[in-house]
This record gives sequence, structure tokens and C-alpha cells, in this order.
Amino acid sequence: MAPVFGPGKGVRSRAGLLSFTLFLYSMATARNFNQVTLIGHLGQEVKTIPVGETSVARFSLATTEKVGSKGSEEKKESTEWHEVDAWGSLAETAKRFLRKGSLVMVVGRLKYDHWEKEGVKMKTGKVVAEDLILMEGGKESENKG
Repeated sequence: MAPVFGPGKGVRSRAGLLSFTLFLYSMATARNFNQVTLIGHLGQEVKTIPVGETSVARFSLATTEKVGSKGSEEKKESTEWHEVDAWGSLAETAKRFLRKGSLVMVVGRLKYDHWEKEGVKMKTGKVVAEDLILMEGGKESENKG
């Protein structure tokens, strides 16, 4: 019988098993662990913004999964949009190779920005990329300038 983790879910892939193993390791060693792995399609062209001596590349990544009601065989697609920032040389790589529609794996960490607007506390989250893996659909930019 397969081990069950979460509400009725088993570890279904090597990536899932690796993530769960890393989670157990972080718990056992009393360390914090902040890592995100997403595979999805770019929703727009990469935008680069100069920041001091470096630059940041910003893009949206769509992840889609099929979800269904319990007891129903009909599945509907559910899409989540994730904002991603890539810094320094990774920003240059993103701008050079990623295009709208490219399938890419992003490995990074979650970061939340907090601010106050008209007395209301605001919060937004994003993924700070540490690695990008182009899976399909990208090509080197013809405009390298």
C-alpha cells in the first residue's frame, strides 16, 4: 500500500517524492524550507527593468490542471497565474530565450511584498526564480539589443 500524504493523495511522481523527502529533511533538521517548482506557459513577453547595476526580468506563468467534482468524471480546467522575477544573468537569459507561450520550468522561492495604501494593508506574492529550464517553444531573440 502506498503511503498517503495529504487528503487522499499519494506521492505520484519522483518529483513529488523528492519534494516530500526535502520537506521531511527540513522538518527533521528544524530548518525552514522555501522552494517552488512550477511548469507552465508564459502569458506575455518578458519585460526587463534596470535596477541599479543589474536588471530584473518579469513575466507571468500560467499553470493549468484538470479538476473534477467527487463522483463526477467530468473534469474542468483551472488555470492559476504566477508572477515571476528573475535577477541578474538569469534575467538576461530569460529575455534572450523565453517567448509568450514558451513552456518553462521555474524553480525558485516565494516572496511577499507588504505595503499600506490609504490605511489598508496590502500584500502580493511572487516567485523569485533561481533556475529556469526551457522545455519547448523558445528561441533566441532576433533583437539582441
